[in-house]
Amino acid sequence: MRKLSETTSNLGKMGDAAVATGEYSNSVKAAAGNINKMNQSYAESVHAMVEMATVSKNATAEMANASKDAKEYHGQVQNVTKNLGALNAVYEMELQDANQHIKAMNKFYSNLTASLESMSKATEDAEQFKGEINKLTANLSKLNNIYGGMINAMKGGQA
Repeated sequence: MRKLSETTSNLGKMGDAAVATGEYSNSVKAAAGNINKMNQSYAESVHAMVEMATVSKNATAEMANASKDAKEYHGQVQNVTKNLGALNAVYEMELQDANQHIKAMNKFYSNLTASLESMSKATEDAEQFKGEINKLTANLSKLNNIYGGMINAMKGGQA
């Protein structure tokens, strides 16, 4: 019963793993959105650089914007990298926990199978024991008949 309780408890942990996987999926979607924003910032930086070549008057302002966009892009890349690393660590822990739960369940079912096999063997042994008891009873009955006959014969000879 204790192992069944532990197995039930571990099933709850597997539910937690599903929640963590959902959170992981949401974080990956958010990261993809951030990457799109970074790509847009990068495109704006490239556009600014092209305009610098054609318009010298606005070149200084565009370079400042490009530099700002590049810094934002770099910051976003760092944030995405950090978030993905944290999510991978959580996901790895959940996978390890799920693997431990599966191992515990396999051990439980292995023990249950061994118990059932032992019970089956005990039933076979009980049937064999019953057969031997029946043989012993039959032999005792035969011996009683023989001794009874001998005692009657002895009484008949004395009388």
